This record gives sequence, structure tokens and C-alpha cells, in this order.
Amino acid sequence: MGISRTHEVRVVFADPTSAMPLILTLHPSATGHTLPPVRIDASDVVIGSGVDTDVRLPDGHGRIAPRQCQIGCREGVYLVVDLGGFGTRLNDAVLDRPQRLSPGDRIGVGPYELAVTAAGVGQASGAADALLAAAGVSRAKVAGDDAAILTTAGVLLRKLVDGMVSLLAARARAKAEMGAEATALAIGGGNPMKLARDGEQALALLLAPAARGVMPAPAAVADSFGDLEAHQAATLRAMQGAMAATLDRFSPTAIRARADRRGLMARVLPGSRDAALWQAYEREFDGVAQTSGEDFVDTFAREFREAYQRLSSAARPPS
Repeated sequence: MGISRTHEVRVVFADPTSAMPLILTLHPSATGHTLPPVRIDASDVVIGSGVDTDVRLPDGHGRIAPRQCQIGCREGVYLVVDLGGFGTRLNDAVLDRPQRLSPGDRIGVGPYELAVTAAGVGQASGAADALLAAAGVSRAKVAGDDAAILTTAGVLLRKLVDGMVSLLAARARAKAEMGAEATALAIGGGNPMKLARDGEQALALLLAPAARGVMPAPAAVADSFGDLEAHQAATLRAMQGAMAATLDRFSPTAIRARADRRGLMARVLPGSRDAALWQAYEREFDGVAQTSGEDFVDTFAREFREAYQRLSSAARPPS
């Protein structure tokens, strides 16, 4: 193993031969930085804070060298070498000379810690760790093997997206049936869960890099929950308001006032007023009175639509 020195320090690993690839997974840290699992094979991998490294770890406090350490393969054995003199750690011990790197090892670089696993089974572990880290869940709190965690997460994700797509479709149908205005296209782009024909297409759009005119996945989920919450709140309040307005229209006082305006009561003997008012109520409820023009259900539907439109717009102002 030789060392070449130019403007940088880089270890040259001679004659790399076939070895099982390794996976580097960044453990959750106080920095909040995330990194997809990195595969290591015969090619050298340099870790540091510099922009030209293979694994870049942002450093705003001067605790990581631009080229902190390097991993390479020699005769089927992976070695890790400190390059920057900033104190690379291997399993909590400062790395003062090249050391063999094996699955289960931990590389410490400044505030970061990278777990080493074997590709294949180990790759599932790295993916599970990355999944749990992104979800904000400690690996220690989740029982079960990594393959089971990933499988369960995939099933849950599909079911959640399927359910969300179904709820959004039901909301759209309800709005169309009541004649409410359709939701306008958001400034941030179209919501994949509203654009997709089913859960599979929605999930594919959510997991892929956001395309032009399509809302990013986190924003799409927040937008969907906001729409459903506004729909539920507006529906409940609109039903209350519509029922109150409808009952007011068909209250005894309102029926009597309309009968008086039509001159009905003037033509009825005093002893027959109650019977006449009941008949007037029956005619209005059935929508056959000449001055009514609509029945009880029509009145309720109109009041509900107007109240829903007003309340849902107030709950979800244009973005």
C-alpha cells in the first residue's frame, strides 16, 4: 500500500480483488443531516467535508477535514485510513493507522457516525435504519428484523396512500353532487394523490423526484390532510346551519306569515285556522304551493351547499 502526495493526501490501494461489497449508513445525529446508504466495492471512497468527496458530511464548525478518511479494498480486505489528522474514529477508538473494516464496525467523523454493514442482508439493515431515521423513530424502539420492518413499512405506506386517494375521491364526488366549486390548482403544483387514478399511481408519483407542475410529496400529504379536515369541519357545520335555516323556513311562524301574505287566513273561519295552517304546511312541504317553488329537501340542499362553500373556503384559504 503506497501513498501519493500532491495537493491532497490519498491512499492508493493496489490490486483490489473481489470482496463482498459494504454499505455505509449514516446514523441519526444532532446535526439533522441525512444521507442515503452508500455502497462500497472495489472503488475507493473518500469521506470528508469537501465538495469533491464521495461521502460529503457538512461541517460548519471546522471539526472535519475536507478529506477526512478513505476506504479502499486490498486483496479482498477493506481498509480505512485517516487522511486529515482530525481524529477519525473506528469503534470509538482514534484511528492512528490503517485498520481493517468489517461489517458491524462504526466510523466516527466529527459529530457523525457511519455504520458498516455487508451488502445483501446488511443492505436491508442500512435501508431500515435510513427509513426509521427519516420517520424520526429510534431503531432501538422497533422490534423485528430489518426485512420485516421494510416489508411492513411498504404495506402500511400503500394502504395509507390507497385510503387517502379514496377519501379525496369521495370528497370530490360529494362536492360535485352538491354543486360546490371544485378545488383550484395550488400554486405549488398539482397534488399527486388528487391527480392519480389509483393508489399505485399516486405512490409512484410521491416516491419519484417531484416533476414540474407536481407538488412535492411532503407538501402533497399536508395538502391532502388539510383538505380532508376542512371538508369534515365544513360538512358538520354546514349540516347544522342548513338544518337550522330549513327549520326556520318551515316553522309555524313562517308558515303562518306566508299564509297571511297570501290572504289565506282572511278567508278561513276562526275555528278552522289550525286545520288551514296544517294544510298550508303540507302543501309547502310537498312543494306544491304556488308561491313556494321548492320542497323541504330542495331548501335543505341549497342551504347546505351555500354554507359548505362558505365554510370550506374560510377553512382553506387559497395558497
